[in-house]
Amino acid sequence: MEQAASDPTASIMNVQVQGVYNGDYHNLSNESGFSILLRSALPFKIGNLNHIARATLPIVTDTPSGADGRGDLVLFDLIAFDEKWGRWGLGPVLLTPTGADGITADNWAV
Repeated sequence: MEQAASDPTASIMNVQVQGVYNGDYHNLSNESGFSILLRSALPFKIGNLNHIARATLPIVTDTPSGADGRGDLVLFDLIAFDEKWGRWGLGPVLLTPTGADGITADNWAV
């Protein structure tokens, strides 16, 4: 079960909270940042296909620009395939511009 918790293709329902420290930014000296990633996964089936719906929402708490707040929501539908040699997957990703000023991409992306 411990291995499944870190496997992005594992069909388990979960919620994760992860701290991300950015110790260096390109072309900025002595600048760092910190974000909290909220992630969830929900497995489901459509026909014979195993899906895993994932949502990731960053909460930015420290940046060189001083911007902070909610980042853009990323939704991912992973279709997982089990083979004799292991498991693999593919699927669409959707970026929704839900972030605060200075943090958002301001555009939808697929």
